[in-house]
Amino acid sequence: MAGVAETSEGMAKALEASGDYRILRRLVPRPPEPRSADTRIGLIIDLETTSLDTSRNEVLEIAAVKFAYSEDPLGYRFRGGEFRGKGPAA
Repeated sequence: MAGVAETSEGMAKALEASGDYRILRRLVPRPPEPRSADTRIGLIIDLETTSLDTSRNEVLEIAAVKFAYSEDPLGYRFRGGEFRGKGPAA
């Protein structure tokens, strides 16, 4: 029988315990949520780079947040709250 250190999770825990490593784990996909026909999907992407010089910089981190929104007469409404700005002119 394989010991704890021989499993993937066991190896990850052993590396983290050393203090020299930080292990990232794969995200478990969530099932799609039902949405209405007027609901749109948006994606905010954030890149962390070593500089602003595109010929020499390197990407350090990439983050993305998916969100749902719909347009209404008061502005754009996001799931879980209201965006304070006014949307594009109709």
